[in-house]
Order: sequence, then C-alpha cells, then structure tokens
Amino acid sequence: MLLDLTMPGLDGAEVLREIRAVNADVRVLLMSGYSEQDVLKRLKGQGRVAFLHKPFTQETLLPGFARCPRFRKPAGVQAGGNAGGGLI
Repeated sequence: MLLDLTMPGLDGAEVLREIRAVNADVRVLLMSGYSEQDVLKRLKGQGRVAFLHKPFTQETLLPGFARCPRFRKPAGVQAGGNAGGGLI
C-alpha cells in the first residue's frame, strides 16, 4: 500500500495504526516530504515500513515497493500495539 504521511484532513500515522489493526500483514510504502529520521520518530512503535522521500519519480517508486517489509507482531502483542521496529 502506498501511504502519504500528510494528507488533507487525515494523519498518515493514524491511518497506519488503523491499517495494522485490520491487517497486520499489509506491506506499506510510506511517502513524505519530511526526512526519514523525522518520520521514524513520528512512527515509533508502529512497525516497519519502506520509506520514499517526495518528490519521487516512477523509477524510484517501483523499486520502493520491492523494499516493503512484512510486519510481524511479536508474541503477545495485539494488532495495532507497540511492535517496535522502524523504517527501512
């Protein structure tokens, strides 16, 4: 799934939490104009996603999907819970 961190009327971090609560195995490619370090701080504890800095081209978008990791919940953690990880 391609997800923008900043959308009109929506918070991409909250959308990501909702996605994880519904299906923890969805692969997410997060795009943002913010730095990867800033995004990592903002998403702390929401699992791993691939990151794509805006603006981007088709040539960088397509390989970004190949980097999307599967989210794996540690034993005992409910979907949407704090599962650690970060951005790769």
